[in-house]
Amino acid sequence: VALMQQTPVYNAIHGQAATAATFYRDTSRAAPHNVIVRAQQLIGEHGDLAAPRQHFAFAVDAASSTAAKDGSPTSSINLRFGNLGAPSWIFDAGQGVWLRSQAGVVDTDRSGAQLKAVNVVVIRVPVSNDGGVPKTELIGGGEAWVSSAGKTVHGLWSKASKEELIRIVDDNGVTIRLAPGNSWIELVPVSGSAEFLAPAG
Repeated sequence: VALMQQTPVYNAIHGQAATAATFYRDTSRAAPHNVIVRAQQLIGEHGDLAAPRQHFAFAVDAASSTAAKDGSPTSSINLRFGNLGAPSWIFDAGQGVWLRSQAGVVDTDRSGAQLKAVNVVVIRVPVSNDGGVPKTELIGGGEAWVSSAGKTVHGLWSKASKEELIRIVDDNGVTIRLAPGNSWIELVPVSGSAEFLAPAG
């Protein structure tokens, strides 16, 4: 919490008087992963805050995205965060989206629908130990992959300071453009792994 409060953004923190009406615990879920935020209410209470800056560049359509134009055909993505984290994605060409699983089990929202994303952005990051709490280090840079429209392009990410946005460029130094739509960012530890499989045949 102290690290969050040192950042230059507003922090809505569960258990504080200012957020008593916007955070609650869902008793149908196991603690500590059952804290829910009433997002629309919280946003409505802070109309004075500027909208966040856009982190990534986007193409006008999926066919114009960098991955679709310059990437390698990809049918599935296998990631490993450690012993307990092994998400994967399979591309559904009919919907034009990536479908998520977790440790081999379909990953669903509360309605039972499988989680999906138009773009999967994989960033390899160092993870330090801050008093027993893993801390993802996002100031610096490293390897990155962007998957859109059934293809994946390799690149590099960089973030010079807390105030700077994450920048992702391809191997030629050109900004990678994502397909329009929702994006899922996977922060894979350097000690983990990322595998991008081509379609069979």
